Amino acid sequence: MSVDVIVNPVHPKGLHACERVQALCAHRGLPVRVRPTSIARPHGVPDPEAALTVVIGGDGTLREVAGALVGAPGWRGALLPVPTGTADLFALNVGIRRTADGLRLLDDVLRDADAAPCVIRCDLGWASLERAGGGASAEQPFLVTAGIGHSGGALLRTPGWAKDAGGAAGYGIGALTRLAARPLPVTVSAGEGTDRTDRDLGVWAVEFGNISRIPYGITVFPHGGPQTGALAGLTVAPGPRTVPSWGRIFHAGFFGGHERVDDLGLLSVTSASVRSVRPLPVHLDGEAAGLVTTLRVRIAPGAIPVVVPDQSLHDLS
Repeated sequence: MSVDVIVNPVHPKGLHACERVQALCAHRGLPVRVRPTSIARPHGVPDPEAALTVVIGGDGTLREVAGALVGAPGWRGALLPVPTGTADLFALNVGIRRTADGLRLLDDVLRDADAAPCVIRCDLGWASLERAGGGASAEQPFLVTAGIGHSGGALLRTPGWAKDAGGAAGYGIGALTRLAARPLPVTVSAGEGTDRTDRDLGVWAVEFGNISRIPYGITVFPHGGPQTGALAGLTVAPGPRTVPSWGRIFHAGFFGGHERVDDLGLLSVTSASVRSVRPLPVHLDGEAAGLVTTLRVRIAPGAIPVVVPDQSLHDLS
């Protein structure tokens, strides 16, 4: 078995995990190639001929590696996430909750190299961004969420110390600064051609996800998951009475019942777009991606083979 390792070297936890991965491979006598990510090469240049690509980092690193491998002709390998990022939402949703879980999974795979590991095929989202003036970006991959509106502004307002100290919960600091923000007028379009539907809405944010839950038992997309073959859409439009409105939204996140909250809209799409007259902040997998007037998204069902623990299959939806 050939093992390729892509590591985000920003956090010491990632470097320590990389040492453990190298030690596990050396113990089994397996050759391993290690490539760090960088600003110029955020995907770390993965090898499409490797049977197993171990990705040490967060959601942003995973999406860059996944996008690079999907675009490589002849890729027949699989990804194995070792989460060391801020939120690690993709790994959480495939049953790999901690760094130690990823290392344990790798050890299990290497210990019995002749047995086929448990591999599931996960969906990959693609987003294109249109800036003011009509300039459009090339499609960019996302594995977790793509969103536009005040959620993107909340990411920009989240201080680094909050993410370092609280992980995924740290983003709540930025969100608190935007809860009372005014609704943003947008047009949400779902589908293509004659099947397309358009809705003019005033929203706090519009989100599209390939996942269901985030840490602390919170469900964001009750109709979402890494293997649904569709993007779970969510429009968030709190009413004029801000505190009660957000109270209902938070209650749904912890206890369910999203469909009964008037301030939330659920949709399931294979392609969609959100348009705005004024530029709005957008994010991909928890990373700010600038200001845009249009966010377009689509799903590539089952594009990414991912090695997962056997028991995680019972948790996936």
